[in-house]
Amino acid sequence: DGELPRLKCTMCNKTSCLRCGLQPWHRGQTCEEARQRRGAAKRKRDEGLDELMKWIEETGTKQCPTCRMAVTKQKLENQCTQYSECHK
Repeated sequence: DGELPRLKCTMCNKTSCLRCGLQPWHRGQTCEEARQRRGAAKRKRDEGLDELMKWIEETGTKQCPTCRMAVTKQKLENQCTQYSECHK
């Protein structure tokens, strides 16, 4: 056998695990270890998003309808651009 259980796409150059489908391929980890690590990272990211959404609501900040970037109306008198423009 000796071959690594991975597939590298020739179109996007991303590598995936052929056993579990995770992308990117998890070098040096079992499929289960990689799945647990990804789950922990997702939970941490979700907690951060919850905190951001709470801050947006508390401060009255709006989000750009196109890119979802937070846009505040603080210190607009110092800006030389339109107030409704997204600066991302």
